[in-house]
Amino acid sequence: MQDKITDLIDLGKPVEELFPKFNEYETEIEGGFTWEIDNWNALEHKHVSPGFQLGGYSWNVLLFPNGNNSNKYLAVYIEPKPQKNEKVIDGKVVEARKSSNQTQEISNKEEEEAERLQDEEEEDDDEEGEGEKEEKNSQDTDDDDDDDDDEEEDWSVCAQFFVVISRPGQNSVNIVRSSHHRFNKTETDWGFSDYAELDKLKTKYSNSKNLLSTGLIVEGKTNISVYVRIIKDETGVLWHNFVNYNSKKVTGFVGLNNQGATCYLNSLLQTYFFTKKFRKMVYAIPTAGENPSDSVALALQRAFYLLETSDVPLDTLELTKSFGWDTGDAFTQHDVQELNRILMDKLESKMSLGDMFVGKMKSYIKCINIDYESSRIEDFWDIQLNVKDMKNLEQSFQNYIEVETLDGENQYQTEGYGLQDAEKGVIFESFPPVLYLQLKRFEYDFNFDRLIKINDRYEFPESIDLSPYGNGKVYDLHAVLVHSGDIDTGHYYAMIKPSDDQWYRFDDDRVWRVSKSAVFDDNFGCNKLSDEEIKKMSRLRYQNYLIRRQTSAYMLVYIEREAKEDVFVDVSQKDFPKDVVNTLAQEREEEIKRKLDIEEMRSYYKISVVSEKDFCNYEGFDIFPNTQSKLYHPDLYDSKPLELKVLKTSTVRDLKKKIGCKRLWLLGYRQTHTLRLYQILNEDDASLESSFKKFGFAKCLDAVLYADNSDEGEISDDQVLLFIKVLKSDKQIKGHKALLVDKTAKISEIYQQVAKKVQGLLPFCYEEISPNEIQVVDTESTVFDSELLSGDILTFGVDTNIQECYEYLRYRLKLNFSSSSAKSEFVKPGFDKEFGLWVSVKCTFEELAQKCAAELQVDWRYLKLIACYENGRFPLHSQSSLDRYVLKNFSFANIPPFEYEVLSIPLVELENLKAISVKWLSDNYIHYSLLEFKMPSSSTVADLKKKLLQRVGKESSDLLLWTNVDHKFQGKLSDDTILENINEIEICARIMSLKDDQKLVVVVQYFKTLNKTHGISFLFELVPGENIKDMTKRLHTVFGLGQKEFSKIKLSLYSHATRKWFNLYDMSEADQLSTVAYDLLDSSDVLFMDHPDRSRTVAGDRPMTIK
Repeated sequence: MQDKITDLIDLGKPVEELFPKFNEYETEIEGGFTWEIDNWNALEHKHVSPGFQLGGYSWNVLLFPNGNNSNKYLAVYIEPKPQKNEKVIDGKVVEARKSSNQTQEISNKEEEEAERLQDEEEEDDDEEGEGEKEEKNSQDTDDDDDDDDDEEEDWSVCAQFFVVISRPGQNSVNIVRSSHHRFNKTETDWGFSDYAELDKLKTKYSNSKNLLSTGLIVEGKTNISVYVRIIKDETGVLWHNFVNYNSKKVTGFVGLNNQGATCYLNSLLQTYFFTKKFRKMVYAIPTAGENPSDSVALALQRAFYLLETSDVPLDTLELTKSFGWDTGDAFTQHDVQELNRILMDKLESKMSLGDMFVGKMKSYIKCINIDYESSRIEDFWDIQLNVKDMKNLEQSFQNYIEVETLDGENQYQTEGYGLQDAEKGVIFESFPPVLYLQLKRFEYDFNFDRLIKINDRYEFPESIDLSPYGNGKVYDLHAVLVHSGDIDTGHYYAMIKPSDDQWYRFDDDRVWRVSKSAVFDDNFGCNKLSDEEIKKMSRLRYQNYLIRRQTSAYMLVYIEREAKEDVFVDVSQKDFPKDVVNTLAQEREEEIKRKLDIEEMRSYYKISVVSEKDFCNYEGFDIFPNTQSKLYHPDLYDSKPLELKVLKTSTVRDLKKKIGCKRLWLLGYRQTHTLRLYQILNEDDASLESSFKKFGFAKCLDAVLYADNSDEGEISDDQVLLFIKVLKSDKQIKGHKALLVDKTAKISEIYQQVAKKVQGLLPFCYEEISPNEIQVVDTESTVFDSELLSGDILTFGVDTNIQECYEYLRYRLKLNFSSSSAKSEFVKPGFDKEFGLWVSVKCTFEELAQKCAAELQVDWRYLKLIACYENGRFPLHSQSSLDRYVLKNFSFANIPPFEYEVLSIPLVELENLKAISVKWLSDNYIHYSLLEFKMPSSSTVADLKKKLLQRVGKESSDLLLWTNVDHKFQGKLSDDTILENINEIEICARIMSLKDDQKLVVVVQYFKTLNKTHGISFLFELVPGENIKDMTKRLHTVFGLGQKEFSKIKLSLYSHATRKWFNLYDMSEADQLSTVAYDLLDSSDVLFMDHPDRSRTVAGDRPMTIK
């Protein structure tokens, strides 16, 4: 057959109609060709078209006429080649660079393709291709024999393309498929695995919607047309999949690894780093002798230095550890502005940051009719600007300095002039050289009781003149911190301009160049569209709409233009802290050495050798201390096994000679997690590696061997090597001897051998199977009948308490005690001793307290002991045992630290005191201090009042105590009430004068429905003749919430007598002025406050702190 390509044929429609351009991208060059096929049946399984030269590439069609991995669909791909050394002869590639082993395909439904052809307004021709990609191999296995691929230079080309198969003579009858791709060294071709059904290409079928009326292959002939637009890749990452992407190589910068949810931290750190003056100032902080794990300044110095010098992304674990953060903090997403403020506060103690980051603003109230002004000047580190209902940054600044007129009922109270009309506002006295602007994208929605994100379009300029807003100058945008997502989930990244001409995106561990439109247009947000507009969108358009709507700038960093030279001062090697440079260099050398050691260790075994000497006099489970056991503790054992580093190629004979033993046993773990003899190494000429491999230890790098030096000859299959332990008169079970015995020997014979050496040995035997299983062995049974194997342990004793001694070994643990820092009237000061004790987990409190008392030289009855876990402190009850306060299957690793308190009264008396918690409300009903008291149950409320007043340092006879149940007022507490009678209720206290003739109503707080009560329920006095408006003002004063938030509370009155509701928020101002609450309600009626519970925290929320 003859293959030839021609100029692009007429397909019945202009190219622009068949194949709309991407409006957002610039086309470098475009062109097309038609491949005329005259004998379809003669095509190879994989057929390659002749090349078409465009833009320095030769473009081929890879055609699979019988399908690629499916014989149902025609598969078509295009492939550009930057080199021109290929030849195509009769559709076969000769001397050509091989195609990618992982050709990407686009699979689409034919119905979706027909829809796309009908939609003339579709701006993205690749929607169908983008929607359902899958990776396949477009090549035959015999094509994969090119040896030059690894030496090929990196290359890439971004192209938008279509492939059209048309019917010869009627080329307007066709199928059009389009897509786009970034072709490169590893992804050399891209196309369609299900271009069209083969049966429909070759045969006629009935005309139906969106289907062709006839086949496209006529008498073995068809035309395949290709049109390619090479797209200008301005950023170098257009349509990049970031596989094997090297940020340092491409951009010169490195990113920061995300620990889980630390993207907000990463974006802020990169912003700090490129503020070069700040970086230089951080380098200048004296940190010699400090530890990066607890020094924020040193950890930041190291991070900045590595950002300058490293070729790979950085871990921020060291920095967050210096903050005092744990894993939970790393997986908790926080607010960038909050972190910025806290971190600046922390660093301000080490360096002067005011000149760079701090501006000044003046808040003022100026009277209109008299010459009187009240003002104060405050520092600011950032400016929080409203976004809602604002179009751009300029409007937000205007809103910030907008003047509020105080007149009418809102007049300003002056000193000496009374109420006056006045103007209230803010003016900026100065802006800092580095200006942080927080865009208030999040606000509280009172209707839904949660934060919501404002996604509306909000524009910010590349430069802004701040002189209209105060004493400002021209500022240029330096960084944009972006949040993509909603209030609950999202991702932070930063757009930063390190130089004057190029923006970069710093997205965790990746950095790449971006266009200005990506910085500005893509981060303005997007106004919400109507449901009708959304319904008309294609799937791709809707996805893009959602992304644009949820992606927006959250913080902006502007640099004063006149201060740029100072802010972006050069940072050179002489600025690097020498200690940091030297330490990191040393750590790199140690890391290289460690890796070399690891590599070297692959040729060696780490051998631990134990002997009968190690076994004898050893007290504990197994043959010798098992470091992998949860019962292992280094304090228990003095001796250590012989440690050897041995080549894997060493023979067994060489190792026996080196150790000086006659036999070597390999030890292994049994199902009971005990370490026992496993196999004897009896092939002297075999290498250790082959011996270990033979017994299933091929992958091990370390091993434990038992050196057997007994005088017996070779051990036969009828013998076993047993380890004998003895319980002696000192109540300790220790190793006695390794004994080689016949399987036919009786246990009584073994007993007789041991009894010759141990006086008073009783004829009882136990087998130590595991720490949790000690079994009696019949002394008249044989070794074989008892199913004993080499490495098993038998124990004899001089008394019958063997199991009790084993129980102590199993349940012994070490407790470490320190003095409690808790303050209490019942705790004696002056005790600060720290000590450790070995005890049984089954010991009683009395037994444990007596041991502690001996250390402290106090009466044990006056000791309080506390187990201190991460989730709380748990005092030990005087009638309890220790096992209630440690995990059931404990290991030494999870034993908590313990604290002690020396009491002024016996613990039993303290336990009988009643614990009372009181919410002390000093001046409002929003904030309270929780005070805790312990008093005898027979005490009265009067006694509690005395203690409370002493605690808060007050003297008053007007102290009121009342109770709440489920956040609802229950009643006042009289002085003679016995504390024993107060159970499971909340006690509140406030100094409040009450009179007999007062009318007091109950205030109840709730949100939306009356069963969702919250906060403190309290008494509120109604004043005769006071209208609703004045009463509301007085309530606001005593309640304690700010004016703005209080104004959003919905107030209602309820009368029990009339069963009427009075919704104050529905009243007009005239009704509020004319209505008196005193006349509507009686004492004990209710004033309801409908508002969200601000004290409620979301599960998983963690406050941000830096230690």
